[in-house]
Amino acid sequence: SVLGAAGLAVGLALQGTLSHVASGVMLIVFRPFRVGDVIEAAGISGTVRSITLFVSEIDSVDNVRIVVPNGLIWSKDIKNFSINGNRRVELKFQVSFHDDNEQALSIVKDVLVADTRVSRTPEPLIGVQGMMGEGMTISAAFWLKRDDVGTAPLDINKEVKAAFDRNGITIALPRLPGWPAPKAR
Repeated sequence: SVLGAAGLAVGLALQGTLSHVASGVMLIVFRPFRVGDVIEAAGISGTVRSITLFVSEIDSVDNVRIVVPNGLIWSKDIKNFSINGNRRVELKFQVSFHDDNEQALSIVKDVLVADTRVSRTPEPLIGVQGMMGEGMTISAAFWLKRDDVGTAPLDINKEVKAAFDRNGITIALPRLPGWPAPKAR
């Protein structure tokens, strides 16, 4: 009876380990990601550093090494950000109702066209996505090469803000209670 209980305990303990080994085999055979790929799996995001039978090692964006049992990775959705050459990016800009929305749309389009990293096909999709208390939301959806996704949106945001400033387009800010409404131009 004690031997049977010990056997059951060992069997249950090995069940998880065998599950991780089976998942490791699946990861190695089907290769949903490779060492060096940026992934999101089991709630973890980062760069894959190693894949073994039992665990995968992932470096998070803040450079922390995370060791994840393969069973957890295989049992959940896996997003591989490195596998496709191009990625769609969407930026949003809040513009005051008091400004010319056609001019604001044109400015965003001009900035995207001037940036050589932005794909021409499919062409960027730019429009008014919605309205809010003090203004409208301009949405710009466009495609970039995978390696430009980290830096190009930062540069584009900076260029759009500078172009808005040069052309007198103001950013819509929510009004705090008791504050006066902005003056129309």
